[in-house]
Amino acid sequence: MPCSLSRILGHGVRICKILRAEWQRQARLHRDSLYLQLHHLDRPSTAKKKWRELCVLIDRATEFLWQRMLTTLRDSTPKKPPQPSNRVHIVGEIALPEEVNQILGLGPKFAVEPRKTPHELLTLVRQVAQRMPEDESNRCVSEEEWDSTLQNAELLPQLPLFTVTGQRFLPLSCEPIGAVKLGVTPPPTGSACYVALKE
Repeated sequence: MPCSLSRILGHGVRICKILRAEWQRQARLHRDSLYLQLHHLDRPSTAKKKWRELCVLIDRATEFLWQRMLTTLRDSTPKKPPQPSNRVHIVGEIALPEEVNQILGLGPKFAVEPRKTPHELLTLVRQVAQRMPEDESNRCVSEEEWDSTLQNAELLPQLPLFTVTGQRFLPLSCEPIGAVKLGVTPPPTGSACYVALKE
């Protein structure tokens, strides 16, 4: 940034701070003046009651005026230009939804679902266990359940999110520290655990 432009921006920021401080000073002055007038005209108890009512009215009026001004300011801000998209080539007679077509047109990195962190995956396991019957909730995260799931894990493709026989399977990378929290034996290194969610 050029030195002259930085000086102009710094001067503009200082002017805005001065104007804001002056507006706040005037608001405090008018509030104090109203408070003193109420106490001179009425009894202290009546003056306090009127003071609270007027403060509520002032706050509501200020919020209303600010919302109107905020709408005007948002309309005057420049709109973001649309993101450049690439053409999506479809092999075969496949009809993709418009939303999917737009996401794929953004590039390869948008075509894969973001991978969840180990903490998010552990939270997902607990949520699935909570929705199961109470007698099967503990079995869902027990050592026997992990072993039976690991036996079928090698038959499933290694994808972040996929569909198999009408059910969704989420691959879980079980860290040893997460397995200790769940109270189960950690699986061997390199193995994958899957949790099936009904559609």
